[in-house]
Amino acid sequence: MPYCKKCGAEILADANFCAKCGTPVTKEAVAATKHQTFKVTEKPKVIIVNRAPGKVDVKTGVEGEVTVDLDLREPDDVEWNISQEANTITVKCRALVHPFRWPRYFASGGPRVDMIISVPKETDLDLEASLDHVTVTGIKGSVKAETSVARVSLESLEGTIDVTGKNGLDRPAKREWNSES
Repeated sequence: MPYCKKCGAEILADANFCAKCGTPVTKEAVAATKHQTFKVTEKPKVIIVNRAPGKVDVKTGVEGEVTVDLDLREPDDVEWNISQEANTITVKCRALVHPFRWPRYFASGGPRVDMIISVPKETDLDLEASLDHVTVTGIKGSVKAETSVARVSLESLEGTIDVTGKNGLDRPAKREWNSES
């Protein structure tokens, strides 16, 4: 059931304007996907900041490429940016909805960004996530993960791993990892 983006009132199926506040109703999709591939050299650095609900999955992929796939639910209420500067790839997402307006998303769950990011095996990773689940698999390098309430799973990592968080960590913070861990 659609709701007005301005006041949160329920919108009738064929309405062109909100009956409560008069805001025009847009007929866009409630989900969108974004896909980008970047060429990188040597050991890239990938910075991920996800301040929207959603999963973050970082795994090894093709050497010399970083691939970013975003699945955006309620894309009008999500601000996102993917950029490359030299050998650094930055992915940033955040929900634009104030927490007091979340009740209008009772049925849909609200804005959400699920990320799948494929990186070369040797990659430095700096990750910050607010909600949901974070998985990092098969990376060799420096991995820094900071989370508020997300659950973090680390698998088959080599290098220096620094995980800090408030809740639900699968592994202890600040531990050296190798392929046997």
